[in-house]
Amino acid sequence: SEFNVRRCGSLDFWVSMFVLLIAFYARIFTHYVGQYLFLRMQGVHVYRFTPTPYTVITKYLSTSIPVHVELGIVISGQVFNIILFLWIMLIAWLWKKILGRFPDIGSQFALGFGLGAVLDGLFCLFVDLIVGNYNCLQAPVCTADITDTECICMTGDAFKLGEKFLAIEGTSIPGLLLTIIVYVLLFALASIIYYNYLLILHFNGRVWDLYRRLSLYDGAFFIPDDLEISAGELRWICSK
Repeated sequence: SEFNVRRCGSLDFWVSMFVLLIAFYARIFTHYVGQYLFLRMQGVHVYRFTPTPYTVITKYLSTSIPVHVELGIVISGQVFNIILFLWIMLIAWLWKKILGRFPDIGSQFALGFGLGAVLDGLFCLFVDLIVGNYNCLQAPVCTADITDTECICMTGDAFKLGEKFLAIEGTSIPGLLLTIIVYVLLFALASIIYYNYLLILHFNGRVWDLYRRLSLYDGAFFIPDDLEISAGELRWICSK
């Protein structure tokens, strides 16, 4: 309801939209921060880590990296965003328990970041296809040396395993199939977490309250006898 187009004339609508977009945009950088941390944990030297408006150019020597480490690199960015979203959910839950109410702006940020965590892999693939982050050896500025600082091309997450298997076995099909499997699994995991956030925690459980009212049996609700009112009195209260 807070993003209803009929509210576009209000300041609250544009503040909500701005917070949503900022949170969604932030997942670009946290994705590659997660990759960078994983690479450093594996002892892989990252010789370029340059943020851009649409991605973060992350370069490392992948020729000597085993397949299981390359698989970890592929999923580390999405996993890091999912972990961050779980932390946001924990903060929202603790804030509500301790202080009684999580700020609306925090709920809007969580809404955008959670959506970004769900669609992270798809958007990274979309950006890599547009900017040409694949077949870097055929890029005009990278034909001489892919490690050159002038080369802005890098192998996108969705193409890393394909290129690895192509170099090892002469075919990229196993790598592409493995990439599709892990992308589907991560999308399903992020979707389940995001659904539970929207149902239970978003805007301090507003949807959860509505869900309980619609799904529980009458016996689950307790209304003391001394608070019973007639239909006429209820209409009078509503009219007031």
